[in-house]
Amino acid sequence: MCIDGSENVAGSSGWQEVFISLASAFRRYKKFLGFCAGRYGLSFGQLSILLTMYRFPCLDSAGKIARKLDITKGLASRNVDILCRKGFLLAVEDRQDKRIVRLTMSQNARRICRQVQRHSRRIYSAAANGICPRDMATAVAVLEKMSENMEKNGSGRNIFP
Repeated sequence: MCIDGSENVAGSSGWQEVFISLASAFRRYKKFLGFCAGRYGLSFGQLSILLTMYRFPCLDSAGKIARKLDITKGLASRNVDILCRKGFLLAVEDRQDKRIVRLTMSQNARRICRQVQRHSRRIYSAAANGICPRDMATAVAVLEKMSENMEKNGSGRNIFP
């Protein structure tokens, strides 16, 4: 059953075009973020971590960041270590449990995130040009459902024998 109550179109050839279009849009956005990252002496992954922490302040550990970005904890930890060495993140020991380290963003990191978000709004605006709010809401709902379905089904791991 679809979001609007109509028949499910699983297996429809149109979905391949959806994924191709999403990949193309993501490549363009990733190129933009890569340009921004280089401007601040960061890698794409490091900037992604900062932007994600800025958007979701409750992400205060490498493990939480890894789960949110769907990357390995090792990759998140390596990037967090680099960001701490560069002064973009501050690592503070938990008062109750010294084994736990809480991450906070430096003022410089917050400033960078604000600047990147300001430039990102132009990209979002250009991408949404001519799309009414109702259609955008439908697209978001469909993409969230697709992501949920893929997560539930193992993102393809369960498809191949």
